[in-house]
Amino acid sequence: MDAEYRAHLLRDELATCAMSPHLVCELFEKNGLTLPVVRIPDVSALDAVFQERLGVAGTSSALSLIGGGVAQLRSFCLHRNDESEHRGTASMEDLLQDTVHNELRSGAQVVTLSAAPQALPLLTRIPGTRTRAQPAVSHYVMRLRGYRSLDDYVGQQPAPVRKVWRRDLRDVQRAELSFTTEPLSARGCADAAPFLAETARRYGDESGSLTSEWRLASRMRRPGEHLLMTIRAGGEAVAYVAVTVNPNHLDAHTVGVAPDSEHRQTAYQSLYRACAELAVDRGLDFVAFGHGNAHPKTSRGCVEVPQWRVEYSPESHIG
Repeated sequence: MDAEYRAHLLRDELATCAMSPHLVCELFEKNGLTLPVVRIPDVSALDAVFQERLGVAGTSSALSLIGGGVAQLRSFCLHRNDESEHRGTASMEDLLQDTVHNELRSGAQVVTLSAAPQALPLLTRIPGTRTRAQPAVSHYVMRLRGYRSLDDYVGQQPAPVRKVWRRDLRDVQRAELSFTTEPLSARGCADAAPFLAETARRYGDESGSLTSEWRLASRMRRPGEHLLMTIRAGGEAVAYVAVTVNPNHLDAHTVGVAPDSEHRQTAYQSLYRACAELAVDRGLDFVAFGHGNAHPKTSRGCVEVPQWRVEYSPESHIG
């Protein structure tokens, strides 16, 4: 996770928390390091989908997220300058200890939501604190830095990945799918909402079209350039994907596919091509394809980024 990406995560975390009365983000700083903590005074005030996403469904206590993570399900610490990054281990240990102990004194559940494996030695050895680490849902990214075109990227992938991309292209041509990209707007959110709601329903989210429309519209209040990509067959929309262009990457965050279209599967598969082509055209380093649903991502060359969840509790009374 490079400095530019961490800076984006911080901006997005602050914007996301500012939109909800149930989320409070505080920044703890030491020697050029900035560690966000998101406090949720009452977890039961969150909707069921959000509780499930945070891994705290059915609880009603306060929750503190060390390193944040409500925006992108990625916990992080920001290095303000090169010097802080190079000499930061001791400072990070002190900052973590002070922050975790401070949150435990409040009586809240204290958790690091989603951290890289290499951060575990730092997160799990905090004096005066018991920790429990367990695997969290992995993220998937398509690394595109240095490729001149999507064909260039595909041509340098292993044979099984190339085969999947060739099949995708044949299917798109056979179905005569077309692609358009436009700025995300209120009208676009309304058009895409039924597709998004149906896709969410297949994953157990029964919130419905109005909630899907509100969630997508709220993206426009977060940092980045927000776009809506539409895939059509015979002039009719069969799929939407909402993406955000950030300084060095594309975040493909919201997908909706028509449930009754004969081209449903092809339209879904073509979303990967549409996102990758846009990212290469913009000269971006990677596409973040979110978490879970591994097979269609790894079969097209995405790299798994494992994540771990860490829960903290006091060894004894913290004064």
